[in-house]
Amino acid sequence: DVGNVRETVVTLMKPRTGHIRLAIYTLIGILLAYIMLYFGLQAEMYQFCEKVYHWGPAQYANNNFIVSVVQTTFMTLAVTFLVRKLKFTDESLLMISVVSYFGQQICMGTVLKEYAYFVGQFVGNYFAYIFSI
Repeated sequence: DVGNVRETVVTLMKPRTGHIRLAIYTLIGILLAYIMLYFGLQAEMYQFCEKVYHWGPAQYANNNFIVSVVQTTFMTLAVTFLVRKLKFTDESLLMISVVSYFGQQICMGTVLKEYAYFVGQFVGNYFAYIFSI
C-alpha cells in the first residue's frame, strides 16, 4: 500500500529530540543484519550438514526439530525475563542476537565435527542470553 510507504518515509524523516531518529535508523540496520544472518544461515545449513556431518534428510530434520523446540522455549522465557526484569531495549537484544549468530557461524565453521552443530546452536541461540544475565 502506498499509504504505508508514505507513513514510513514521514516517520523516518520526522525531526525528533534526543537522537531518537538515530536510534530508529540503528534499530532498522541491526534488524536487517539480523535477518540477513539468520536467513543466510538457514538457506545453506542443510547442504553444510550433509557435506560436513554426512547427515541425511531425516537426521537433519530430527536434529533441527530438537534444536528448534529447545530454542523457542528458551527464548520465550529468556526474552521475557530480559525485557521485563532487566529492562533491556530492543536495540540491545538485537545486538546480542547478531553477535551470537556470528559466534555460531565461527564455531560451526572452524570445528568440523558433529558436536559442533549443537555447540554452535547453543552459542548462536542461547549463549547471548545467558551472557546477558
